[in-house]
Amino acid sequence: MSTHTAPTTPSLPADPGVYRTLRKGDEERLRRYVAACLTAPFVGVDTETTGFDVIGPKGTGSEVVGVSLSIQHGQGIYVPYLHSHPTLGVFPGQMAYEDVAEILAPLWAPRPSGNKLVFHNYDFDARAINKAFGEFPADILDTSLGARILSWGAGRWDPKSEDHGDGSPRSLKNLTEELCGYAVIRYEEGYDQKDPFATVAPHPDDLNRILNAGAPVYYPRGDYAAADASNTLGIFRHISALLAAHGLGPTFQLECKLAPAVARIHASGILIDEDYTAKAAQAGDEIAAKLRKAYMGTLSEKLGREVDVNLDSTKQLQALFFSDPPEGLGFPVLARSEKTGAPKLDKHVLNALAVEYPFVSQLLEYRRGTKQLGTYLKGLPGRIYAPTGRVHARFNALGTATGRFSSSNPNLQNLTARLTEVQVTENEVWRVNIRDAIIAPPGHYLFDADYAQVEYRAMAGEAR
Repeated sequence: MSTHTAPTTPSLPADPGVYRTLRKGDEERLRRYVAACLTAPFVGVDTETTGFDVIGPKGTGSEVVGVSLSIQHGQGIYVPYLHSHPTLGVFPGQMAYEDVAEILAPLWAPRPSGNKLVFHNYDFDARAINKAFGEFPADILDTSLGARILSWGAGRWDPKSEDHGDGSPRSLKNLTEELCGYAVIRYEEGYDQKDPFATVAPHPDDLNRILNAGAPVYYPRGDYAAADASNTLGIFRHISALLAAHGLGPTFQLECKLAPAVARIHASGILIDEDYTAKAAQAGDEIAAKLRKAYMGTLSEKLGREVDVNLDSTKQLQALFFSDPPEGLGFPVLARSEKTGAPKLDKHVLNALAVEYPFVSQLLEYRRGTKQLGTYLKGLPGRIYAPTGRVHARFNALGTATGRFSSSNPNLQNLTARLTEVQVTENEVWRVNIRDAIIAPPGHYLFDADYAQVEYRAMAGEAR
């Protein structure tokens, strides 16, 4: 058993928790703890990994190196099994992966009613657990979702801030210090920041014991890991109370029921028809070159001199469009950037200019074509994750104030729904449907469904 005595955040007391790292020989202790977890109403769970790339089969990308559990705020255990050292390799004294997987299996399987696993950022930990142990935990609660609901629904924290990282008010560390009132055990305290988390180097006086086979091994980062599971339970109590006070408890329960399906979607990814995108991208490059050449000719004719500008450079186009003749076209400034004061050249301004200066529509066609080309035809194949051969976008269940999903890395919700037509010349039109690039695996079909005017229907149902 150990308690934390490292430096604390100014004005906050140290983490008062008591934590234990279970090693080889502690298998029965772990079994007893898992049995206790299955009868507890709430179990804090956290994973430690070598990085954030926890999609794909074992042996690729980032790996889970240990699991933390807590059935009571203020205490917890950490079970390392794959920590390694750059020169020593996998540390001796850790439990075997096979034993850890077998003992923890009941936690990931269907469990007794009323037994909830509590995570902070379930989407990440679920994908990590699936990669390590082949299961997506169900019957879960996610304090990260709870904090985001409070951001949108009660204004508790800035809803536009990131969910994770030290700069986020909704990170596990910052929520713990704000809601629980003590300084968390930070990764950088007492540890070499240059040392990857997977390579848990012991304190120098422990090195000889590690080299001696069979000697006891203490992993100095065990407290850090175990505390995360305990802290998750700590903030869960406070967040649950805040959600109840604002009448947001049912919303939280609903979002948590949805979370396992969302994590599966993230991990499953989508298949891209690379032959289709390659051929369409080649045709798109040719079309873009033709549009660029034609527009340079139009601009040269309008200015009475040879023009050669980068049509993808807003700065160069601003100078060309809004400078007085003969240097520029002398267009009126219709809108300015609030931040820089520079003339805007977004699609709304270009559409307005095209009414009076029809040749501006050629630039709109160029932008429409190059967006399809760069963002999708070339962009999507570049997002394919080699170990799975798929694109793994994140779907954020609470990404907007209205409760709608958002999508990121990449934004698949922004795929053009209809056929895109780009007018190249008076008699030539380039047609491309980006959604044709998304395909089903062999033996499967893609099924598309949408609820028409779902918000109005939901409002009508509530108003009855």
